[in-house]
Amino acid sequence: MTEFGKFVEQTTQQVRTSIEGVARAAGRPVEYLSRPSLDKEAHARGIAQRDGIREGLIAVLYAVEPCRSFRMGRDPSNGHIEVFSAWRKCLHYYSYWMHPQWGLCHVRVQTWFPMGVHVCLNGREWLARQLDAEEISYQRRDNCLVRVADASRAQTLLDEQVKLDWPTALEALLRQSHPGYVKILGLMPGDPKGWQYYWSADQSEWATDVMFRSPQRLAALYPRLVEYAMLRLGSREVLRFLGRPVPQHGGVHGKFKGEVTTDLRQRRDGIRIKHRIDLMRSRCTTSRDRSCGWRRF
Repeated sequence: MTEFGKFVEQTTQQVRTSIEGVARAAGRPVEYLSRPSLDKEAHARGIAQRDGIREGLIAVLYAVEPCRSFRMGRDPSNGHIEVFSAWRKCLHYYSYWMHPQWGLCHVRVQTWFPMGVHVCLNGREWLARQLDAEEISYQRRDNCLVRVADASRAQTLLDEQVKLDWPTALEALLRQSHPGYVKILGLMPGDPKGWQYYWSADQSEWATDVMFRSPQRLAALYPRLVEYAMLRLGSREVLRFLGRPVPQHGGVHGKFKGEVTTDLRQRRDGIRIKHRIDLMRSRCTTSRDRSCGWRRF
């Protein structure tokens, strides 16, 4: 048990060497981010645009971020040295790819045990590539498709995405980003064939889009949508949408002690409504907020 610390340090170095080795072999940058709050996706897109990356590895970014890991300590009941699950901070690597099928995506690897892996991809980016392949015209604004020449075919393509052999596809991308993981997991005790990652959906966002046949019909309806958002979406709905617990019976806000706000802004290109919750508010603490908004038209 006393060798545990040395073992995990060696394994962490193997993870770092494996991931950074892929970038160096491809001649792509490896960058440490001193500000984990930096928009990594926007930064990666900037690198891809700067270097003209249309396919393949864009860059490897890494930063110190919170994680669920382990620590060693004595069990007070018997005095034995034990390994405990605990919240820690460690380096996380982000391998950003311009995938031929999915477009911009990334693989996030935690360098401390249990070395969790997250693969993040955008279904809209994937759909845009599917439409390009079938020469179906569309208009895109940020992550929204505001016009599609063949909406029925676009829906069929979206339905096909969920039928992908996800374990095989994710495994292939992980091998590209971190080829050394096969050897590392193969050295783990237990299964002589080595351990494998179990893939599950950590976060999955499903959007319900409403498309109008003409701008005039939307313009006629939009004032009513704005009014509804201001008057009908109360604090309970905002808290629920942003993942805060709301009791079904009794008490409007449960244990929530923050503040829910809604504001409307008239911009040149339309009206923006944003709902926001303030998680901490006091004289001696810095406020942190999460927000959601209606996209402008």
